[in-house]
Amino acid sequence: MKRLKSAAVQISPDLSGGDTVDRVCCAIDQAAAHGVELAVFPETFIPYYPYFSFVLPPVLSGKEHLRLYEHAVQIPGPITARLGRAQKRREWFLP
Repeated sequence: MKRLKSAAVQISPDLSGGDTVDRVCCAIDQAAAHGVELAVFPETFIPYYPYFSFVLPPVLSGKEHLRLYEHAVQIPGPITARLGRAQKRREWFLP
């Protein structure tokens, strides 16, 4: 049985989304430097998790929903391409 070193990464997202991708790429590099072969990140991490949906009534959360829509990740797109390049640079893949 092969052992696989993995990591669950927990870092704060940037509300604009741009710096979050920088943080993810940095975390990938740091994890790889520690021998990690598989790193996972939180669900809906980019651009950010809609925490507001737990504290605001729906009638007041429209502006935040629109902000999420404006910063949504396009697949394929520049963010997925950048994350793919970071992964390939570290050659993280399962056989």
